[in-house]
Amino acid sequence: MHWGHKVIAGFVAFAIFIGYMVYRAQSTTFYLVEKDYYKKELHYQDQINAMQRTAPYLSALQINRSGNSVHLQLPPIVGSNVSGEVWFYCPDNADLDQHFNLQTDAQGQQQFNGLVEGKAYTMRISWKQENLDYYAQKALGR
Repeated sequence: MHWGHKVIAGFVAFAIFIGYMVYRAQSTTFYLVEKDYYKKELHYQDQINAMQRTAPYLSALQINRSGNSVHLQLPPIVGSNVSGEVWFYCPDNADLDQHFNLQTDAQGQQQFNGLVEGKAYTMRISWKQENLDYYAQKALGR
C-alpha cells in the first residue's frame, strides 16, 4: 500500500470517528433539574429565606415512603389553611417527575401515589402561610 493511500485511509477513519461521535452526542438524552433554570436562579435568595423560615419546623415535618406512595405530615403549627406545591424529582429520569398541589386535611396530612418503585426521588415541598413562603427538601430512598 502506497503512503498516500494510508493518509487517505487515516482521514476517512478520522471522519467516520467524528461522525460517530456527533451521532452519539445528538442521541444522548440529558435532563436538567429545571427547564427554566436561569429564571429560578434569579429568585434563589427567596428560596434561601423560605428554607431558613422552615428550619425550626423540619424536625416536625414527617415524610414516609412506602413503595409507590408517600405520606406527608406537616408540622402542627402550619395548620390546614395552606397553599403550596409538592414536587417529586427523579434525578435520573425527568419523565418520572411528579407535581402535586398541596391539599392537606384538617390534621395537616396528605397522601401521594404514583411514584415508581425502585427509583430514588427528591421531594421538594413549598407552601405559603400568612404571606410567608416556606420550603423544604428531602431525599427519598428507593
